[in-house]
Amino acid sequence: MRKILIGVLTLLATAAGESQVSGYASSSYGYHSNPLSNYAMTPDHTLQGYWQLDYLRPSPASDFRIGYLGGLMMFRDLAPRDYYEHRATIGITQRYPYATENAEGEENERPFRGNTLDLGARVSARHDRAEYRQFDNWGGDIFVTYTRGAGMVSSFAISNETGLRRYANVPELDNLTTVFSLRLTSGSTQAARYSLFGGAGIKHYITSEVDTSVFTTFSSSSGSTGQGKGKGKGFLSGTGNGKKDLLVNANSVNTIQLHVGGGIAWQWEGGAAQSEFLYRIDPGSSTRVLAQYTNSTLLGEDLYNDFFSHSGPEFKLAFRQKLPLGFSVSIDAVAQRRKYLSPGFTLEGLESASERIDLRGSVELSLTRWVALGESFGIDIGVNGGVLRNQSNDAYNDFSEYQYSLVVGAGF
Repeated sequence: MRKILIGVLTLLATAAGESQVSGYASSSYGYHSNPLSNYAMTPDHTLQGYWQLDYLRPSPASDFRIGYLGGLMMFRDLAPRDYYEHRATIGITQRYPYATENAEGEENERPFRGNTLDLGARVSARHDRAEYRQFDNWGGDIFVTYTRGAGMVSSFAISNETGLRRYANVPELDNLTTVFSLRLTSGSTQAARYSLFGGAGIKHYITSEVDTSVFTTFSSSSGSTGQGKGKGKGFLSGTGNGKKDLLVNANSVNTIQLHVGGGIAWQWEGGAAQSEFLYRIDPGSSTRVLAQYTNSTLLGEDLYNDFFSHSGPEFKLAFRQKLPLGFSVSIDAVAQRRKYLSPGFTLEGLESASERIDLRGSVELSLTRWVALGESFGIDIGVNGGVLRNQSNDAYNDFSEYQYSLVVGAGF
């Protein structure tokens, strides 16, 4: 990853004169009532660092882009939980315009209308301290999207994203995923735009072996524990207390999921809003779940309980608005009902429900002010806050939390 970053920076330095380079870095410090997002609800103060660097080389027929994104999470009292993440992306957008001519006397070119092809690749990794090395992972994704009718009142897009994820110290969770999606969009950017979408995906676990020195296995179909197909490597459990972790559906190899949904987006001068409804369907499949572990990441990815693990409805609402005196406000709300492909457990690892069900709701609020210090440079000052409630019949994942922080950033 370091060699990739050096190569990206070299390319940016040599090409910046004829292309566009942008960057942003921020630091936030605040209080979190439950930063580990579990039943214990242990509070702490957190310090987060975030930095992003992007390069764009536009042309009439295509856009070429490279980006790097990094994040550091540090805890005051829970210092062994500190972690660092980074992600590098490369992509190209190829445009195939419809044959159009400007009207007589029209000097400015019309907005692009035609078909587009987006191709890209992404590599990412997370690094934790030794006590929690089970969270370490790295992976890569390739993605392609073909849009017919881009810039028109109605457009149609088909996309695929295929990825590999490796867990250095929990190879039982190594997996390949691929997701195909279709999206139909209609409406004007000056008014409401409507979208309908759907798709299907599959998650394949690479190894069928389970390290029985670390895991006790549990089959949700048989409702019994066992020792699985052992390798006996003997590395220490990530909990650090000598107890074995519980791996549910260890014999699962493939997980299939369907999804369908729709959304509405509005845009007006100085603001925008978007709502989206999504329903996930698991047609009788099972997936591996590392029980009593759920750990979100700074860059927005859930490590173990990813979207293949549960079905059910979810609703999202986003609102953005510029305010007087240079302030901007953003609000994000999410409501979900998650039905997992695994049972609910007590804190002792005993089955308490045949199906784990979570009712999850969250609201996040951000108020910021951009202060320009030059033609293309400025600083961002703001406050963030949020609340979340995850009501679950799985004892470890039944929790509430709230957080607030002060954010200072700079960008160009």
